[in-house]
Parts: sequence; C-alpha cells; structure tokens
Amino acid sequence: MLDYASTQKLNHVTSFTETLCQKGYTVTTQGMCIERIPAPSFISQQLNLKENEIVYYIQRVQCINNKPIGIIENYLNAEMFPDLPKYADTFVSLYKFLENHYHLVITEAHERISASGATFIESQILQVPAQTPLLVSKRITFTPKGPFDYSKLKVIADKYEYSIYLQNRQ
Repeated sequence: MLDYASTQKLNHVTSFTETLCQKGYTVTTQGMCIERIPAPSFISQQLNLKENEIVYYIQRVQCINNKPIGIIENYLNAEMFPDLPKYADTFVSLYKFLENHYHLVITEAHERISASGATFIESQILQVPAQTPLLVSKRITFTPKGPFDYSKLKVIADKYEYSIYLQNRQ
C-alpha cells in the first residue's frame, strides 16, 4: 500500500488544497502568476464565452510541508472577478478565496482524470525525475449561472489519490 499524502473523495466538490488541509498538512503556494488573457478557443468553449473574451489565467505551485506536490492552472471568467490580479500571492485555496471575497456559490464540477509522465520543466518544478508519473485532473466548475473555471492539476502520482464512490447499476 502506498503512503499517499492525501485522498480526495469525489463525492462532492472540494479542491486539491482543501483536501490537503483537511488531512492536516501545511499547504503553501510556492509561486503564483495571474494574467488577463484572451480566452483560447478551447477555454471559450468550456466556459461558454465568446471567442477571445478575457479570462484570468492563474498558474501556481502547491506545496505540502514546503515540498512541491502539484502544479495548478486555472482559467476563470474575468468578468466575474474584478481586480483579481491584485490578490496574487494572498491566498492558498482559490475556491475558498472566491467564495469568501466574491461570494461565489459553487454548485457542481465535471472532472476527468488521466496520467502522464512529468516533462523536464514539470520535473524541475516538482523536484522529481523526468517522466515521474503524474495524475492529471481537468475540471470544469460551475455556479448556478454556469461554468466559471477550467482547471488543470498535475500532481505527483505516488503522493495523491482519488476515491470515487459508486452505487447501484443502471
């Protein structure tokens, strides 16, 4: 049995950071960049935006006990979060920050999980050998009015796992 840092249960919407904190880890963000960019075509489709509508592109490295564990990228509907860039480096959990500061109500998320080997750059950021297995989570998160966030998480595979509860058969 592997000694995972944490297990995220996929029965309700929770974030990577919230899951780690609930397990008692000290979670920090090693670096954060928030940029206003025209939405790439794929992101426009995922967030139901017009082509080239402005989004916030957030990149950050999450650490537990001062060791990098994951790389997170978020694309947020910029219209919903005025002045977000001025809050760079002031929060660790994006969802908690958006809920508290912007009174965001998160209702659901659609998530896909796959695996990949760490690229050279990812291996340098996460301080692991190149091609180390990573879990890759791609998620679209919704409010009552529709999607607001597309995120991609790459986390060291032997440090994290997902737990899915299944019930009944169709």
